[in-house]
Amino acid sequence: MEAALKGAQQIGFTIISLTVSLVAVLDSVVIYERHCGTALSRIRRHLKRDILVSAVVSLTLTPMMCSRLLKKSSENKQGKDCSRFGTMRSTGSIAILRQDVAVWVLERKAMTMIVFIATLVLTIVLYVIVPKGFFPVQDTGVIQGITQAAQNVSFDAMAAQQQELAKIILHEQGCCESFIVHWR
Repeated sequence: MEAALKGAQQIGFTIISLTVSLVAVLDSVVIYERHCGTALSRIRRHLKRDILVSAVVSLTLTPMMCSRLLKKSSENKQGKDCSRFGTMRSTGSIAILRQDVAVWVLERKAMTMIVFIATLVLTIVLYVIVPKGFFPVQDTGVIQGITQAAQNVSFDAMAAQQQELAKIILHEQGCCESFIVHWR
């Protein structure tokens, strides 16, 4: 229990700062709501809630479960973890965390620097190549709409309603040069 509490204290600041950062980024998405409508607002609210719940679980439930599930065996003289989680770790499934890997990388400084520079160059090349616009390049600016009315509406009345709809959409968009209405 003491180790779980100490571990929670050590990661507490990191979890809180990450949570605040993610929520701040999601709040900045409000700028794009005029383009995407209310769907983006709903997604943002759900993501914020999930991030906050995740932070609470990380600071409370996870340390408590670790204090109950990760126990040392009384027969173990060296103090090694004999739980099933410790057995998984000792078989090499989390070998990347071992000190040998860090020593291996530090002994090969030139190769590590080459990999770093190659990654940096690839990132710059991809930044130049990948499109950066909010809307896809294929967007032609044409709005297509399908209108429906009751069966007893005359052709002239339907045409007048569609012209009114076209005026509303053109007024809202401001920049559209064409408006196409498909009749069904």
